Amino acid sequence: MGYIPRHWLATSTVTEAMAVAALEQVLPAAVLQGAAADAAVPTERRRKLPAEVTVLLCVAMRLFTQSALRVVLHKLVHSRRLFGPEPESALASKSAISQARYRLGARPLVALLHQIGQPVASAQTPRAFRLGRRLVAIDGTVDEVPDSPANVGAFGRHHSDRGARAFPQVPGVDLSECGTHAVIEAGFWPGHTSERVGARRLLRSVGAGMRMLLDRGFCSFEMIERPRARGGRN
Repeated sequence: MGYIPRHWLATSTVTEAMAVAALEQVLPAAVLQGAAADAAVPTERRRKLPAEVTVLLCVAMRLFTQSALRVVLHKLVHSRRLFGPEPESALASKSAISQARYRLGARPLVALLHQIGQPVASAQTPRAFRLGRRLVAIDGTVDEVPDSPANVGAFGRHHSDRGARAFPQVPGVDLSECGTHAVIEAGFWPGHTSERVGARRLLRSVGAGMRMLLDRGFCSFEMIERPRARGGRN
């Protein structure tokens, strides 16, 4: 088995390099191309940011949340580069990255989640099973998005006695495997959507052989009965 030398940026850390390497293992080029093709993203010519590269960039931006998108792209490009870096001008500009994201849309990322979102724990994975069933859990998160008219229109803005929040917020709910934290299914909705509404939509992915854990805020008759009807347990 051969080894390929990698060019590391002087500003890169070991953690960043390992994160990019792990990302390449989970999302090889064929998977990225398949996600873009399944979502029917038009690509008339090979740009600096074709659809599959833009998909990878959108995933990587969640790993390097403190970095600008062009810096994230820089990390991805250099991780695949051998000795002798290309000129800086070979990277896409800020405006090109923005246009590529608009051109891509959300459909390829949804297709990618449906393709790779699955349990990965084996019988030897610690704390992944309980009483012969795979442990999964549903939980919610809240992300802030830039304060723009489009985001306010799509997600809304919470208000309190002190006034409106500084940023629109996007509530998300995900179904994850407890032993590995692998996300099996996820969804994001407007800011005023209840977590229970989102959680009920994820029950379609709780099937036979699973045991689902819930916070007390999610507990209801439907959240217990629907997984049981599909062969799951709570």
